[in-house]
Amino acid sequence: MIYNVFIFLIVLLNMFLPVNNITASISIDVKPIATDSSNQNGAYFSGTYLNLFTELLGKSESLVNEKVDLAFNQLFYGDDKTQRVYYPVEPGMAYIKDINYNDVRTEGMSYGMMIAVQLNKKSEFDRLWKWAKTYMQHQSGASKDYFAWHCKTDGSILSENSASDGEEWFVMALFFASARWGNGEGIYNYKAEAQKILDAMNKKTTVEQNLRAVSLCKELGLEIQGSFMIGTPTETMEDIKMTERFIKDNDIKNFQLCIMTAYPGTEVWNYCKENDMIPENLDWSMFNTNTAPFSCNKNFTAEELEDIFNRVHRRLILNKIVRHPLKSLREVTKHPQKIISFYKRMVK
Repeated sequence: MIYNVFIFLIVLLNMFLPVNNITASISIDVKPIATDSSNQNGAYFSGTYLNLFTELLGKSESLVNEKVDLAFNQLFYGDDKTQRVYYPVEPGMAYIKDINYNDVRTEGMSYGMMIAVQLNKKSEFDRLWKWAKTYMQHQSGASKDYFAWHCKTDGSILSENSASDGEEWFVMALFFASARWGNGEGIYNYKAEAQKILDAMNKKTTVEQNLRAVSLCKELGLEIQGSFMIGTPTETMEDIKMTERFIKDNDIKNFQLCIMTAYPGTEVWNYCKENDMIPENLDWSMFNTNTAPFSCNKNFTAEELEDIFNRVHRRLILNKIVRHPLKSLREVTKHPQKIISFYKRMVK
């Protein structure tokens, strides 16, 4: 699968970074970024966004703009056979093609929209969005407002299932477009379209539905990977114990446990703000879902949540080792850093 936004960044870096020999080793003189220690709120609040090409690589803004324009024009308007991934079609649409498989995917479409909005390319953005809206977004049924992740270049659907990263990037790109260009009519009311996707993604599933999904996966021989969160606003200790039991009882070997973290602009952030739960000085390095910069739950302090998280995580890891020693050994052999991570959890 082609990930066009990363290709875009690679093209940019190849333009800036010196290649010394055939092994493609590179040498970068990284300069420290000057920061205002009194500003603890970050770019979201200050409105000051660092240009890392100028700050880290020491390049002039004019050179950076020139190189970015060259990279954009290569990927969007370069040679049909060797450079471009963006293909306009009528009426007023365009798609990002996965060159390797000669098809279209929601990841590439949404990454293309993100590139377009960040570079102030409204025409390209609107064309991509119209194609995605016309051919990929489900208009009815259980998947209404989700997107078919995989299509032919003529818009025919190859898979009706969705890929969550595609939806996430569509939403973010649309919100960016709303902030940059304002909202138009119909499908170009970017904010309304983004909210529609978010509303679809916010469907409430029940424990029974999750149990049914686990059962179906086991019947079909599919390996289950689950993501679980503790510290939601109304959660109690009994709720956390139920989450732990769910993982153990259903033998979910591949799991990710995290602490609910409120990010600016989200509903849970607004909830915490309304309830005076956000401290004045935030340590943004703690916004990693494994630590608690502050608690979103009135039943637990941030320190208590971290302690609960570490104890639950230890018990789940030990349960996995006891029930699946060979699999655990293979994972540790393949990823030695997990030994260090597990040791840190054990000694906390």
